[in-house]
Amino acid sequence: MRYKLRRAKFVSFARAELLLSISAVVLAGSVCLLATPSTNSDTLVAVLKDELNREFTALKTKADPPPYYMAYEVFDQQTHSVSATLGALLQDTDNHGRGVDTTIRIGSPAFDNYHPYKGLPFRFTSFSSLSLDDDPNQIRRTLWAETDRVYRQASRRLLQLKTDQQLIAQEKTQDPDFSAEPPQIAVIVPPALDFDADRWTKKVRRWSAEFREHNKILGSGVNFVARRELRTLVNTEGTAVQDGSDLFRIEVNGVALAPDGMDLRTFDTIEAADPAHFPDDAHILARVRNVAAK
Repeated sequence: MRYKLRRAKFVSFARAELLLSISAVVLAGSVCLLATPSTNSDTLVAVLKDELNREFTALKTKADPPPYYMAYEVFDQQTHSVSATLGALLQDTDNHGRGVDTTIRIGSPAFDNYHPYKGLPFRFTSFSSLSLDDDPNQIRRTLWAETDRVYRQASRRLLQLKTDQQLIAQEKTQDPDFSAEPPQIAVIVPPALDFDADRWTKKVRRWSAEFREHNKILGSGVNFVARRELRTLVNTEGTAVQDGSDLFRIEVNGVALAPDGMDLRTFDTIEAADPAHFPDDAHILARVRNVAAK
């Protein structure tokens, strides 16, 4: 795949280093070299459910207006990334983050704080960091603070909506803002990232070195990424779900100068749910050389 960009008269070295990247995301099971912090998913779910029930009961009893629905949704992501250009290693990083989105609905399923208003989008939730080691105290404090913040925003917006006479007149003719669903209980946790990081680093450097043979290429690079994502959802309907996935991808791209003076970018990607499903190294090398030759 190719596309062109108008290029400036001069190209900086920093820009050239970013112009080609090959990224590989690896899903599960090679040699276990990427450490995974030990976390107990049962502990996380238990803390979320306990705090959800406590906050929902308190708001239903004391808040005016009270909520009719609440949910906590936690996203946990681990990423291992390696980048190289012309055989030189540029980056080798590991990242692990976890955060929560809090949903509170006030009013009724027919008309609540999420009701569309003059075509303007509105977001109550914000991604708030949570403990990676399931520390109950930190998780509870964050959930309490987020619940308080989101409730205040939600109640203010519902009051704004209810004072709009045009919306009130349209309420009976519009679809409900929310529909209840039967509770779901499921746990589908992806395996821990398990692969030989050193082996993939060597591959990335070796593949990126192929571009040394093409002196007309303005920039080149190779990236390798292994990513694990886990989502945990609990709500006041009784749902408690954990699901996620591992992903491994290889991406190759390069930049050269077209005859008309524009930048010509060429790239290729390979993705798999498991590194064992990638093509063999000879096939991948051939695709790298194909990108470089274009």
